[in-house]
Amino acid sequence: MIKNKKWIIGLMAIGIMLNLHCSGMAAPLFDDNFTNMNNWQQATSPLLYTNTLLGKPDVTNTGDGAQLVSHWTDLYQSRGFETIQTFSGLTSAQATLRFKTGGEGPHYGAFVSNIDGLMNLSLISVSNGNRIGFSIAAADHGGHRIVGYASQINENKFHNETGGGKWDYDHWYRFSIDVQPTHTILKLLNDDGTPISGATMDITNFGMNELGNGFKLALYQGLGYINDLPGDIPRYYADATVNNLQLVPLPGTLPLLGSGLLGLFWYRRFRKG
Repeated sequence: MIKNKKWIIGLMAIGIMLNLHCSGMAAPLFDDNFTNMNNWQQATSPLLYTNTLLGKPDVTNTGDGAQLVSHWTDLYQSRGFETIQTFSGLTSAQATLRFKTGGEGPHYGAFVSNIDGLMNLSLISVSNGNRIGFSIAAADHGGHRIVGYASQINENKFHNETGGGKWDYDHWYRFSIDVQPTHTILKLLNDDGTPISGATMDITNFGMNELGNGFKLALYQGLGYINDLPGDIPRYYADATVNNLQLVPLPGTLPLLGSGLLGLFWYRRFRKG
């Protein structure tokens, strides 16, 4: 009888520890401070809503992390990195990127060089090509600073964006992508973690289920449409510095909590018996 009690108590202790672990103490599955780009390779597909992948952004290692700068030769181009590692077996997870927007570039009359897709964080399925991404962009030659998302399910593309004025040049921000089984919450945060008003989106048609058997993280910069002559395009670029990216499994406490309660039930039965 004593043996049974000790065995049940042991199971309860394991259940409690696992429950605490999954309730907010989970270690990151990925944690990169960008002291180098050893965890990354060139993206294998372009950013959604661009047609051509030119390659990788130029990288300069600074005291703040890795400065990514992309230049363009035509409309609807992108440059990007994706993780070498694939992440699988998750029911929910949160990706958080800390980054700094570059300063305004040289002005050409009313034009600002550092425009359009300064930074995008995407999760891309390795099994079916589905993806979801969160971006900041400077439309209208930098005058309309927007936050937007783009997702793709079975070749169908969805897109939405908030109004202007959501971010500034030369500031630190954080992207938060919270992927649940059937929906995804995207937030643009100030560097202290507080949400920026009007920059949160709940995407009800895309979740972890759409990412299939595994996914990679990707960082992109891109150029969409600008109403200029082709010769004007080289004056534009995207500039942002990435400082930290983490992928953390989200809490999944109910099954483990149930195990702990079941252990308590059997302990009480053995105690009475």
